Amino acid sequence: MMLKVNQLRCLVCVVALASAGHAGAQAYVFTDLGTLGGSVSEALGINDAGLVVGYSSLAGNSVQHATLWNGSGISDLGSLGGVSSPFSSQAYGINNSGQIAGYSFTAGGNAFHATIWNNGNAADLGTLGGSSSQAFAINNAGQVAGYAYTSNNYGQAAIWNNGAATSLGTLGGTFSQANAISDTGQAVGMSYTSGNSTLHAASWQNGTATDLGTLGGFASFALGVNNSAQVVGYSNITGNSSVHATLWSNGAVTDLGTLGGTFSEALGINNAAQIVGYAYTAGNVARHAALWNNGGLVDLNSYLDASAANAGWVLVSANAVNNNGWIAGQAQNTLTGASDAFLLVAVPEPDGYTLLLAGLGVMGSIVLRRRSKTVGWF
Repeated sequence: MMLKVNQLRCLVCVVALASAGHAGAQAYVFTDLGTLGGSVSEALGINDAGLVVGYSSLAGNSVQHATLWNGSGISDLGSLGGVSSPFSSQAYGINNSGQIAGYSFTAGGNAFHATIWNNGNAADLGTLGGSSSQAFAINNAGQVAGYAYTSNNYGQAAIWNNGAATSLGTLGGTFSQANAISDTGQAVGMSYTSGNSTLHAASWQNGTATDLGTLGGFASFALGVNNSAQVVGYSNITGNSSVHATLWSNGAVTDLGTLGGTFSEALGINNAAQIVGYAYTAGNVARHAALWNNGGLVDLNSYLDASAANAGWVLVSANAVNNNGWIAGQAQNTLTGASDAFLLVAVPEPDGYTLLLAGLGVMGSIVLRRRSKTVGWF
């Protein structure tokens, strides 16, 4: 299913981001990516060409499908034949060849299986002998990472190579899950330790599982990895009263902090070590999309153009960032109640706007607004 451009609810503005360690301000173009007819969508993955994947509700909001936003419209990726409320399928990751990884309910809707979409065609990746599996990431070599149930009903972190699933094992417990995979084949996620006493961030490389540790608390989760083996996620801090976004790099575990609240999560990282996620504001009043760059933490909403803010948009989570610095996630509208996928396109310095417009093939007029230019991704 493809929706035409004029059917999208697109609101575009420029975001000025004062990044720590940069002399100038970075600019971003914000676009509401819209839905497949319902009131909810979320972007979960993005490749270097700016193709975005996630999920969207259909008209009536009873079912949500894996979704592709490709710059000219929205595609319903469908499912493996199953229908389950509310999720029939979800897409989590897309590589630079356009291969998409996620999961779908199978015919009958009783089980969900890891799924790969190629040119719009869904293929069932199967399991490790159990009933269900899920895929959360795909690298540029086509390796898919996720988890699958074994015949004894244990969930195991898994990698699929050419459609064949291999268990990555655990840190000694009975469950593990891989959430991301780099182009070097390093998979990261989480695993129970011996006795299932704690759940720790884990890394798998060349058949070896490594416990990444925590910020002093009892649990941690790895959610993203780049080609330099830098891993991000979140961890309980000492005392276990809070969960903070976390970076694992060169053997060090770093607390990335919050926006004044007690909770934050790092959800993705690119090869330039730009980290995205969300953090709660003081008093845990609100969850805001966040960017960690060169050691600085920025609330992306602090720089949202007045036109978007006045229209009710609040960026609540930044879920993925590509190697061009483009960010995808979810925004909520306080006026309409919509929760939509969004895209932030990193714009070159002022002299580079013309090149950006030409590269994206943007049609229509350019509006000068308070020294910023409003353009459209579509």
